[in-house]
Amino acid sequence: MDPKTQQLVIDLERNEDLAKLVADLEPGDTLNATLSIVAKNDSSLTVEIDEVTDESGDDGSDEEEEEPSPDSEAEYTPAMKVMNGKSG
Repeated sequence: MDPKTQQLVIDLERNEDLAKLVADLEPGDTLNATLSIVAKNDSSLTVEIDEVTDESGDDGSDEEEEEPSPDSEAEYTPAMKVMNGKSG
């Protein structure tokens, strides 16, 4: 490990979503995080976690991505309508 590398300890009891995301991960697995600077001075930096995802891009939420209903043609392009046999 590079001597300049620092480690951050994150309290999983304060972030239930993050705890769920890392439940099946092991040391050495990768997380991608977006952080916001909360405070900064000459000797320290305080950040807040905005978003965390694992290597697959999963953010740990159980929400399923909403797919358009097959009956909803509002977002269909003309080519999609032809493919689905719904020209006109």
